[in-house]
Amino acid sequence: DRLSALFDKYPCMKVDLTPCFDIYYSLSKHPEKAREFICDYKDRFIFGTDNEMEQDPIPHLIYQRAFLETDEPFFSIKWGVDLHGIKLPEGVLKLIYKNNYLERVDMGRKVDPVKAAEYADWLYDTVRDFPELPETHKAQVGEVAARFRAMR
Repeated sequence: DRLSALFDKYPCMKVDLTPCFDIYYSLSKHPEKAREFICDYKDRFIFGTDNEMEQDPIPHLIYQRAFLETDEPFFSIKWGVDLHGIKLPEGVLKLIYKNNYLERVDMGRKVDPVKAAEYADWLYDTVRDFPELPETHKAQVGEVAARFRAMR
């Protein structure tokens, strides 16, 4: 309710949808209300976080996506509680995962392929040994790094 009031008062405000564990726990208590709220303000949420990601991003992302993409209850080993997904519609997911961000940033800037390749290489080195990450995803991260290196 407080965030709705802020959104109504500040129409240009957007927020990170993946701030910390507590929000998932709170929203899981009322999944229908959470789904309705996020759908009502679907253009105001951006997927991303600065919490825990560099330490161990894969479990964090798995729980985030399970929460947003399914309507199933699940137990979070990482957080030690039961959660319930809110199964957002595909169009809302596309806004949250991609389009709201693209609207917010200046995409007219050119990508620095050296920096992008360095980051992609770092990301690949970080995730390649995670047993939770499917081999196809590891290959995709490696492919991104290779493509950026080819742009140099």
